[in-house]
Parts: sequence; structure tokens; C-alpha cells
Amino acid sequence: RTLEIADCLGAKNLRLFSFYIPASAHDAWRDAVMERLSRFVELAQGSGITLCHENEKKIYGDTPERCRMLLDALPGLSAVFDPANFVQCGADPLAAWKLLGDRVYYAHIKDATADGKNVPAGCGVGCIPELLPLFRDAGIDVLTLEPHLTAFVGLSALEDGEAHHVGGRLQFANNRAAFDHAVSALRGLLEK
Repeated sequence: RTLEIADCLGAKNLRLFSFYIPASAHDAWRDAVMERLSRFVELAQGSGITLCHENEKKIYGDTPERCRMLLDALPGLSAVFDPANFVQCGADPLAAWKLLGDRVYYAHIKDATADGKNVPAGCGVGCIPELLPLFRDAGIDVLTLEPHLTAFVGLSALEDGEAHHVGGRLQFANNRAAFDHAVSALRGLLEK
């Protein structure tokens, strides 16, 4: 059904996660994750839709190593690269890029501090200033801005009730102001 909707809308990519699993249960869930993702890849074959796996925290494919394992096992899968999610999982974004860069289809622009707070691009340890030229050199021409500088409706459900690390010390009048600030930060980095 989702592939049909994507076709109707003219969408060429579907972002997906590799399933939220109980903490520290990666080995126990590997086969189930692989079976389900394999079915998704099989269904998408010939559809003209690229399936793009994002390295969301608390899912099976949250670390660079598990992302690589999924990409190697499922050639029909591409990657979405989210530097902040790697930071929040304790991984170095530049090392993650070295491991995954050849399979990245597009990049999320989201940054985080060492303690996991989401901040505007270039204000954290997500290495975004260093990654932008690497994205360009790899031919990645799609950047999605997903700053998480304010809480939004549905965030609690997505993050399993976890305390939200949005915006660091920044305060915004509304979501639009937060997004405008994020756009300005990214534009500043791109101009450099």
C-alpha cells in the first residue's frame, strides 16, 4: 500500500527504520529484522522506489556496524545518514561515514552535543561542517533538514516516552521559528 501511495505522489524514496527492539537485544532480533526488511526490499523491486534505511537510535540498525551489516545483506537497500543519531548512539559520525558512505542516498542534517542534545547544524559534535564536503564529493544532492530543536506532536510516541533532548539551551517562540533558525544555520555552513 505504501508503494502505491508513493507512486501516486511521485515519490521516489521511502525512508524506513529497522524496527525498534528491546535494549541490548540486537542478537536476539537479527533474524526477525532481516526477514522483515528482506520482504520490504523484495516488494520494492521493480517499483522505481528506493528504500532508504535511517540510523535511528534504539532500532536494530542504530550503529554504523549494524547499518553496514543490513546494507551488505540487502543490496536493494540504501542509507539515510543522520549524524546526530550516531552521536546519540555513541558513534563517531566521521567513522560512520567511512563505513557507510558508499551506500548513502541522502543525508539528514541534524546535529547533537556530546550529551545528546539536538542543536543547529554546526553547533554540536556531529561533524556536519566536515561531512558536507564529503556528501558533495560522493554526489549526494539531497539534504533533509530534521533539526528537532523543539518537541512536536508525536515525538513522545516515536521516542518511547524518552526525555527529549531538543534544542539544547535554545528557546523558540514556535516550531516555525525553530525551523527558520535551523535553515539559517545550514545555509551558513553551505556558504562556507
